[in-house]
Amino acid sequence: MTKVIAFNGSPRTEGNTTILIRKVFQELEKENIEVELISFAGKKISGCVGCNQCFDKKNRHCLLPDDSSDFMNSCIDKMLDADGIILASPTYVLNVTSNMKAFMERAALVGFANKEMLRHKVGAAIAVTRRAGAMHTFQSMNTFFSCFEMFSVG
Repeated sequence: MTKVIAFNGSPRTEGNTTILIRKVFQELEKENIEVELISFAGKKISGCVGCNQCFDKKNRHCLLPDDSSDFMNSCIDKMLDADGIILASPTYVLNVTSNMKAFMERAALVGFANKEMLRHKVGAAIAVTRRAGAMHTFQSMNTFFSCFEMFSVG
């Protein structure tokens, strides 16, 4: 069965970003696609510390261990298991939220260290905004997809 995982970068559990993800999920479920939502609300993902251990180990994980607040490696495992990946973020100060940025940083380094681990997966970005910055937010997430030769969905 095809599986899509969505990562919600919003600090709010039931905000506009969640509403839009659920709208996308409704369409995917009509096609019998399995969906799962991972929310960053109430959780912390630390930014990359530049240790380069992911390049030394090449084990598809970040050296920083998962604990009660930082769950990055379990997120990477979910991405590896999925056929499609949705990155969703509200626009905070003209870009993705800090948790989404940290998530993309660490996933990117692990991805660069383990070439082709996300290659040819499908990616879709959801940017939520009230004022300015939606295009930059959208572009940040889509650039993540293009770095790994993923197929971007409009």
